[in-house]
Amino acid sequence: MANVNNSNCIVICGAMLTLPLCASSVVAQQPGVLEEILVIADKLKARSAMDTPFAISVLGGSYIEDKGFTAVSKVLQQTPGVVVNEARPGVKTVSIRGISSASSGDPTIGYYLDDLPFAIPPLDVVPDINPYDLKHIEVMRGPQGTLYGASSMGGTIRVFTHEPMHNEFSGKATVGYSQTDGGGDNYKVQGAFNVPLVDDVLSMRLVGSLLDQDGFIDLPLTGQDGHNDFRDENYRIKLRYTPSDSVEINASFWSTDQEAGSSFSDEEYEFRPMHLVFDANLVPTGGVAPTRADVLDNYVEYDLTNLNVTWDLDEYSLYGTVSKIDLEWDGSYRFNMLPLDFINDFDAISSELRLSYTGDSRWSWTAGGFYSDNDGDVLFGARYFQADGSSIDVTLADIYRGSEQWAIFGEVHYELSPNTLTLTLGARYFEDDRYEGDRPGTSTANALNALGIPLERTESFDATTGRINLSYTPTQDSLYYLNIAEGFRSGNLQPGASYLSGIAPLASEPEDLVSYEIGGKVSLLDNTLSVDLAAYYWTWDDIVLTFTTPLPDGTTTAFFDNVAEADSLGVDLAVTYTGVDGLILSLSGNFNDTEYGADLAGANIRKGDRVAMSPEYNIALSADYEWPMTGDLRGAVYGAYVASGEMYTYNYAQDPFKSDNLQTLDLRAGVRADNWSLFLTADNVTNESDIATAYATLINLGGGFIYQRPRTVGVEFTYNFDS
Repeated sequence: MANVNNSNCIVICGAMLTLPLCASSVVAQQPGVLEEILVIADKLKARSAMDTPFAISVLGGSYIEDKGFTAVSKVLQQTPGVVVNEARPGVKTVSIRGISSASSGDPTIGYYLDDLPFAIPPLDVVPDINPYDLKHIEVMRGPQGTLYGASSMGGTIRVFTHEPMHNEFSGKATVGYSQTDGGGDNYKVQGAFNVPLVDDVLSMRLVGSLLDQDGFIDLPLTGQDGHNDFRDENYRIKLRYTPSDSVEINASFWSTDQEAGSSFSDEEYEFRPMHLVFDANLVPTGGVAPTRADVLDNYVEYDLTNLNVTWDLDEYSLYGTVSKIDLEWDGSYRFNMLPLDFINDFDAISSELRLSYTGDSRWSWTAGGFYSDNDGDVLFGARYFQADGSSIDVTLADIYRGSEQWAIFGEVHYELSPNTLTLTLGARYFEDDRYEGDRPGTSTANALNALGIPLERTESFDATTGRINLSYTPTQDSLYYLNIAEGFRSGNLQPGASYLSGIAPLASEPEDLVSYEIGGKVSLLDNTLSVDLAAYYWTWDDIVLTFTTPLPDGTTTAFFDNVAEADSLGVDLAVTYTGVDGLILSLSGNFNDTEYGADLAGANIRKGDRVAMSPEYNIALSADYEWPMTGDLRGAVYGAYVASGEMYTYNYAQDPFKSDNLQTLDLRAGVRADNWSLFLTADNVTNESDIATAYATLINLGGGFIYQRPRTVGVEFTYNFDS
């Protein structure tokens, strides 16, 4: 990209750089059967979610696969209080219980792939992976600041893959075809193979998938139909090595490549972006032209590597893990009819070592340390189109940034009454050293130099968070708990272009959240009915929000600052009933009152407004029924209804943007035998076309609303085999 010293570029860059870049809680589902899953959410010992003394939902891999999910975001919608919004194709923002990043700063939710923490400050997005061949997904609701760190204010999501199985060669494959209303053909091909290499010692698991979805959004101004096609290639390899009965080593590599067009549209699934036309000197000619589909494309590539070792020593267990993320995210924006693009190129290394004690006494504990080192580059550019359709690319900002973090943590559990009443105390100390700088030669760097502002900025953050938990287990079928926990999110350095305004702080301050929760989990009617109920209240201080503010010269600048406080009172509920042979009924939901505590003129927020991206409710209902037909054939039907309330986002001098009340009905029906199944599928059966996401900042940059995917109908075949 060529460099140019242009005041318009500085304003553009300033606005751009502030953008960062249920099932029942106790079971997983096999076909027609419920199966208990053991989790280690407390990093101490394996137990069922029903016996875990805080709010957690678990969705089994067989359930996920049997229902044909092709994105983790779709799975998470079935858990209480979880909201997923599309930031860009292939990447999502996630919030739990209304604790949303609102596109400002680090994520508010911890997100783990196996034991790899997917965290790249200050990006608040997570990958929307294909959940094929997963072991299970854990969703921990409420702050997890002691065991999982700074970006787990609202909760933590852990996605686990299958470990390879020794001495067994097996595999499975799924092919699917579907059509989307207003679009074209969609395909998926995916398979997994378990390969024993050395008896009782070494085995390997290979997983691959290809999703190809045709677009359904048209660009009428250029005559391009279905420009928002989506392609996802995902490959995974995992090795398991057990040199002795007490030692297990797992190594995995995960590669994902996604390509997609823009998801913005109107309610007719049409998008009409325009851009200005410039002469060779980058001066507007006064003309405009429609934007082509290739200018709106997005690409996400990431490679994930993880190694973990477990060493069991009777009453003690030593665990260590190290992981690496290589991420490249190329995308596009528009600002005042000027196409802009960005390239995020990051890598992150993290490691954790912990020791746990689960001896034959009233005491048990876990203690450990964590370290991570993140660094990367962000390149922002503008594309100045000429009258003949050619363009001149200009570099607006070339940024390097990074974060070095370390923490020590621990939790102690003491049985006040053996096997009945347990007290847990936990704490974590955390430090985060961040840096960000502008490389010389760009518009932003030139302006910073002219004002005598250093090109590199640094800041350090630290915090101590704690947890108190009291659990009571009067019977083997019931558990009640009181949980008080703190959450923390690091501050962020202000982008150089925003710092030029003279009104933006150098960095935002850390955020603090305290949550108070009481809950209970019971099994009734001979364990055919499970109920998980939790009520909570949290307070959140120093919330970071993005502002768009006018300057004296008539231009605007965008920056972020700690200006908000909020609180929430809410209830989570998950119920599962299995009292009829072959039938599984599930209900999960969240209802809450989540509001800002003061007027915020700079963000056009009034006291009592709902916190950004926090719906008043979300509900998921599902029914799964399977019955014998003839021979080994069984019939099966499945239906799921998901609904959530409207969500708001805010921006200076405008009414809030909001999504619609969303509702979606999905159906599946088919037959299965011992080693194969054939299903007809229908997603969004009623063809709802409501606004699913309305990011104020993206809309003001020339984007638009993101609507639900139209009705999609197809067929799917799966085959399983073993040696």
